[in-house]
Amino acid sequence: MRRLLVITGAFVVLLLAASWFLGFWIPNEPSKIVYPVRGIDVSHHQGDINWKEVAASGIQFAYIKATEGADFKDVDFDDNWNGARAAKIVPGAYHFYTFGTPAHTQANNFTAVVPQENRILPPAIDLEISGYNVTHSVPVTEFQSDFAIFFGILQAVYHQTPAIYTTREFATQYLNGMPFERFWVREIVKGPAIVNGQPWIFWQFSERGRVRGISGYADMDVFRGDRAEFETLQSKR
Repeated sequence: MRRLLVITGAFVVLLLAASWFLGFWIPNEPSKIVYPVRGIDVSHHQGDINWKEVAASGIQFAYIKATEGADFKDVDFDDNWNGARAAKIVPGAYHFYTFGTPAHTQANNFTAVVPQENRILPPAIDLEISGYNVTHSVPVTEFQSDFAIFFGILQAVYHQTPAIYTTREFATQYLNGMPFERFWVREIVKGPAIVNGQPWIFWQFSERGRVRGISGYADMDVFRGDRAEFETLQSKR
């Protein structure tokens, strides 16, 4: 009997692991009652997206990769932006910030690509130690000085306070003493946490979600608030 229980337990664990890996089970999926506003974040890695199908699945907003560093533009940004808008999904654009690249150069790259329109989400800035930033670290004081310039430019151009996408590890190392009010946190194992004493407004809870209209995996997000509060976050021009 004990052997049977062990085998059954192992089978259940393997089944759950396979379900998570294939994107059919999300262990920390947030309640749709508590978090009714659901979204995704995408880039060229998702390939061609059927935005009408995405909207039909209940997705209400999408953060779309626009730029990275000084001169990279995501090849699918225009198609994704226009497709989301046509499907009445509220779009937002994000920039992957690279260490050691002049703030004005990065800001110019983003503002040249992302339009200033009505009913869009605040620009988002991806801050994490991955890709280019793994091998190009900079002193904290240098990062904070340059990033404050970049942040200020985006805020002035779009008349919205940008959202900061980051991890607790990055925030602890680089963002101490910087009083940002809009955090977009990544926590794919458990619930989200307050970052540097500041509440979050977006939570990326899975990187292996399944959404109609996207053939592979999608990053899944929720907004912290109800639909009325979500409306107030969008630009008014």
